[in-house]
Amino acid sequence: MLCQLASGHGDPVTALEYFATAIGNFHDSGNTFLTRGLLGSLATFFDRLGRYQAAATFAGFAVASLVQPTGFDAAVTHLRAVLGEETYETLSQDGGAMTTAEMVTYAFAQIDQTRTELASFGENVLGLA
Repeated sequence: MLCQLASGHGDPVTALEYFATAIGNFHDSGNTFLTRGLLGSLATFFDRLGRYQAAATFAGFAVASLVQPTGFDAAVTHLRAVLGEETYETLSQDGGAMTTAEMVTYAFAQIDQTRTELASFGENVLGLA
């Protein structure tokens, strides 16, 4: 819940910290069900940040979840429009083909890269300022 609150209403760096913690905890506990749903929230957040390729990759993994976060369908529609159908499908299929361990590694790398950019360049680098 903190991930969704922070990503929708708080500081993006704090939201990224919450996502990293939650993804790590779910993965360490072996809870793939909640990991997939959380990656759906991360896809939605990354779409809002303008990190469309990563968002599409996360969405491809998360689409197998039985429960999607609020805004997931709208984010997927937006990603299809921004990236184009073919690019979205390719990235989404790449994400869908990843194992949970591969996706967690990918998510941590994307979160770290985004945190670094925010720390170095501020929120305006992601169009948030």
